[in-house]
Amino acid sequence: MWLPAALCFACGAAPQDRSPQPASAPAASRQEAVGAPALAPGAPSNPAPPTSAPEPTPFPCAELSCTTFANAIDAARAALSSEVRVVGFGEAHAPGHFRGRTTVKRFTEDLLPSLAARSKHLLVELLVPPKGCEKERQKVQAESDAITEGQAEENQSEYVALGHAARSHGVVPDVLHPSCEEMQAVAAADVGVLALMETIALLSQRTAERWLAEPAGERPLVLLYGGALHNDVSPREPLATWSYGPRLIELSGGHYVEVDLVVPELVGDTDSWKKFAWYGAVRSLPPGHGTTLVRVSERSFALVFAALDGTPAR
Repeated sequence: MWLPAALCFACGAAPQDRSPQPASAPAASRQEAVGAPALAPGAPSNPAPPTSAPEPTPFPCAELSCTTFANAIDAARAALSSEVRVVGFGEAHAPGHFRGRTTVKRFTEDLLPSLAARSKHLLVELLVPPKGCEKERQKVQAESDAITEGQAEENQSEYVALGHAARSHGVVPDVLHPSCEEMQAVAAADVGVLALMETIALLSQRTAERWLAEPAGERPLVLLYGGALHNDVSPREPLATWSYGPRLIELSGGHYVEVDLVVPELVGDTDSWKKFAWYGAVRSLPPGHGTTLVRVSERSFALVFAALDGTPAR
């Protein structure tokens, strides 16, 4: 297994994070876990039921709409209505100097356990070339290695760990399986990276199409996880052939959603970041902001994880 370099949409752009991570919350007591809070001395035995928390209120952020939630799964649920059949999660791969909690780890630990209740399939964006075309594999690997230079060495292993975690939650993971002919086409292309990006989009689309042909059942949600240039619902030129989004909108009858996962400490002040429709909204969030969902369009969102206390998105 190997991780294509071209998945990175901001290679080398993320600043190093040396800020301490927030401490874990203390474990809930047994009474809290079963929903029966302990009573303070002298409190009435039949206290009034707790009032429900108010619904989060959207607020303007740059030219878009933002909503802050208590946690990441609440934000994800707000983006994924019951009618959604396919969701393409896109991320920025962690650079080598990043010491914070990576995007894929946050997805694996914070989002996947709840999403699994609605999902039976997860496509993890790892390429597994077939046997019998070793020459082409080496050429494509060399092309990929040149671009992944500077990324964290753990990126690939964390993707593999995501697949194992999915299976433990009852979700069947899969990876991308190019044919020898597809590997040959990438190896022979004038610009191999561009051909590789197109191949990733095509293989992702083909796998999702196969899963969508199955009966929806009680767990109809199809999950795709990879780079944030492949999941775009409205890909910008000249990158239109890199995205499976428009085709999956068609195949799902309009029930596809794009969700970019954003670690604010990774967002840099570079042209590659500024091209994302949600960039201005992320930059407008206050220091120490909570988990925020940026609504770009009806089918496009950015889920911005909570910033470290006092650390602005930059």
